[in-house]
Amino acid sequence: MHRGAMQASTPRAGEASIRPVDLRCEYRVNPLGLQEKQPRLSWTLEAIDSAARGQRQTAYRIIVSSSLQKLEQGTGDLWDTGKVDSDQTAQIEYSGSELKSGTECWWKVQVWDEQGRPSAWSEPARWSMGPLSEEEWKASWIGYDAPPRKTKKDPLNLWGCQWIWFPEGNPREDAIPGTCYLRRVVEVPSDRAVRQARVVITADDQFVLYVNGAKVAESAKEQDSWKTPAMVDLSGAIKPGRNIIAVEARNLEGGPAGVAGKLVLELDDGQIVVATNREWKVGKKAESGWIDLNFDDSCWPQAREVAPTGEGPWGYVEPSGLELYPLPMMRKSFDVGGKVKRAFLHVSALGTCQVRINGAEVADDVFIPGRSDYRKRAYYRTYDVTNLLKQGKNALGAILSDDWYAGYCGGWMRRAYYGGEPRLLVQLEIEKEDGSVQLVVTDDSWKATYGPIREADFYMGETHDARLEIPGWDEPDFDDGDWDPVEVEKDRSLELTWHPGPPVRRIMELQPVAKDEVEPGVYVFDLGQNMVGRARIRIRGAKAGQKVVMRFAEIVRANGKIYTPNLRGARNTDTYICKGLDEEVWEPSFTFRGFRYVEVTGYPGEPDLDDVTGVVLHSDFPITGDFTSSNDLLNRLYQNIVWGLRGNYCLLYTSPSPRD
Repeated sequence: MHRGAMQASTPRAGEASIRPVDLRCEYRVNPLGLQEKQPRLSWTLEAIDSAARGQRQTAYRIIVSSSLQKLEQGTGDLWDTGKVDSDQTAQIEYSGSELKSGTECWWKVQVWDEQGRPSAWSEPARWSMGPLSEEEWKASWIGYDAPPRKTKKDPLNLWGCQWIWFPEGNPREDAIPGTCYLRRVVEVPSDRAVRQARVVITADDQFVLYVNGAKVAESAKEQDSWKTPAMVDLSGAIKPGRNIIAVEARNLEGGPAGVAGKLVLELDDGQIVVATNREWKVGKKAESGWIDLNFDDSCWPQAREVAPTGEGPWGYVEPSGLELYPLPMMRKSFDVGGKVKRAFLHVSALGTCQVRINGAEVADDVFIPGRSDYRKRAYYRTYDVTNLLKQGKNALGAILSDDWYAGYCGGWMRRAYYGGEPRLLVQLEIEKEDGSVQLVVTDDSWKATYGPIREADFYMGETHDARLEIPGWDEPDFDDGDWDPVEVEKDRSLELTWHPGPPVRRIMELQPVAKDEVEPGVYVFDLGQNMVGRARIRIRGAKAGQKVVMRFAEIVRANGKIYTPNLRGARNTDTYICKGLDEEVWEPSFTFRGFRYVEVTGYPGEPDLDDVTGVVLHSDFPITGDFTSSNDLLNRLYQNIVWGLRGNYCLLYTSPSPRD
């Protein structure tokens, strides 16, 4: 029984010693857009007299009404259980009138205690029904694929690779001059066809590439040629069955040494990616037949992973394959004739989105609607937007981002893993006072353009050019005459499913506890706690066009600089390009990470300690308990557990229904 934080009191004469609180439907507080026709209802019990013993529920009554007014009058026109003798407070299935799409249900509970005394009615709660059949979805999937966005299955880049070399000396800083011989067997299923084979490769200082015993490419002879990776089409050279990739790499004058590369094979039903890592074999001599498949390399050692691409003395070498594009902004104006009684907005995305009505966000949710297995389904969320609409002109606006669907996170460093570019689906259902219903949906009447968010990705970070902001773009009277038509897809064989989990929201903010200038113009802020979320920055005195860059890490080195090798291929960088105001405040919208330290460069002058704020994100679940003791170590252990839960509940992966 939930005792609450109230002080002990005595129930009034004839009133129960308990009362129902915390009403939930399908384990959610006031959920909207349900598809379950017999949703489960539950509540908890709160003691009025917290000092009394033996308190319990012996019966309950549930009333479900089609309006709040009817509920307040005690009219259960959808369901009235009457008094039910039971101590059950959960998993009570709705068994009233058949629920139809768009039905709004208001409900309350009364209970009887161990002495048969009735409680007061609970506070009202509600749920609403979403579209219950595929035919009721009238919206189409829309997007914006204008240049520079492309539609490619997989970019050819070096993210996720390791610089590798012979395992001796210190190749990260000063390798022994000489030649390194590298081999890797690549096996393609014999019953699969290779549609395309491509490789990107570079070496410090030079390389020669062989495939199945034949020379296919070599690097340029110029100094620092490693800065320009070679991109080679191997179609026809890679066959079903076993293949051998061999690299002869030369380090001419000592200094750093390494090879980095990635082979991407497009098969008839999938993809194979082979990156440089410790699984490669390495030799010091050009033994006879070493480039052939049947050469015995069992006595060769494994290659040494010198540094992940993006780290070490090379930094990230970008072969033009990294795809990070501006985010589409889409909008539609529409008229509402008549007074609005209620309005619900159903939102889905292949990717993630931010939706606005008449200049205001429809919710404080983050990463709408949440990740699913996009091969089977897409989640949607429903919002009550009654108060955002008005008679006359209105406008819907949306910003669409890649995230799990098309970003590098969803494909584990491969972009567009599930498909091409991101897509949006919106269906606004407006019920008017006269009983008529108006639908506003995503279709070919929407317009689109690119805006200030030039890049956004969970792994790579976000870039915002404030000079390109478009004031009023989500307002009814905005002139979108020079915006482009959207791309429309009417046939997507995906199941649209109500998301059963709580949304990600901004939960709290952390202020830095320390700031250190680790080198001139490079400031590292310590938030005092490893967290998951993002950072907000305040910038004062910047000129238009000035770039302020934030990078993130969970730990720092002995010299105070951030430690990032554990990020592997993730760029993990946020960039804000100023528009030249006296003060500018920016928080990214479509990225997040785990971090404690924030490195700031490009700031005009020296930032103050409070110019950086950590914004904690996670699924908005309640913390139901607390622990404290006289032992500081136990208290810290408990806090570590809480913060671990917060961090791991930030990503909304595929969430099974609580029924499963």
